[in-house]
Amino acid sequence: MSVKIIADSTCDLTPEIIKQLEIEVIPLYVNMGDYSLLDGVDVTPRQVIDWSDHFKTTPKTAAPNTKVIQDVFARYLAQENEVVCITIGSGFSATYQSALLAAQELGDEPVFVVDSMNLSSGGGHLVMLAAEWAQQGLAAAEIAARVEALRPKVRASFVVDTLTFLHRGGRCSAISAFGASALQLKPQIYVQDGKMEVGRKFRGSTRKVVQAYCEAVLKDIETIDPRRVFVTVSPADPVLAETAMEIVRGKNYFEEVILTQAGAVITSHCGPNTLGVLFLEK
Repeated sequence: MSVKIIADSTCDLTPEIIKQLEIEVIPLYVNMGDYSLLDGVDVTPRQVIDWSDHFKTTPKTAAPNTKVIQDVFARYLAQENEVVCITIGSGFSATYQSALLAAQELGDEPVFVVDSMNLSSGGGHLVMLAAEWAQQGLAAAEIAARVEALRPKVRASFVVDTLTFLHRGGRCSAISAFGASALQLKPQIYVQDGKMEVGRKFRGSTRKVVQAYCEAVLKDIETIDPRRVFVTVSPADPVLAETAMEIVRGKNYFEEVILTQAGAVITSHCGPNTLGVLFLEK
């Protein structure tokens, strides 16, 4: 049996990677007023920012329901595939629980659901590796085990231009948001044990902050797996991505540097001008 890799839309991989590695992507929902829209299908990150600016609020996001996920699983099982589904961290979304229930309701079928305990291209890194292993012919059980073993090595962080979106979405307190704004601080948010934590705080123009952030996260570069690194951005001044890519490539360390766009769900929570450098540790 061949193995089908399934992810959700928060993995933030490029359309080219998704097509090349034959990854099936299940979209989450972005609820904007009376409209429930599919991430990456009905709504773009730029539309999220424009809507949020106009209404002075942020969209609500929601996991795909169990029936939707179950139908996708069943379609590939009917084609004699094993399935490995890797979801956004269960601490950020109910997607993992929905996928797990969908697999359980299918009975004794070869479906393996893995909680990435991460988000954006932090989870996308694991999805991409899983899809490469599937193309190499590994069995689903081994792929799932490898992903779970690598999960603690993912290093996902990003620097945000404003805490307004995280505050509106309940991800940080009003005091933290106000303090960062008043002091013109731009904090680094990182994922630790499936939760978001606040790290170093930067000050200055967004471009200078991106420069300082990139140098900081790559400081101990010899501890990083050199095979692949992601630079992921929400809607932003193109100079920010160019600055980060120049710094990362300038290290002459990584075999592959991939620039990706944060999707509508991730953008709903992080806001504009957010940039992350995401990789695996050795």
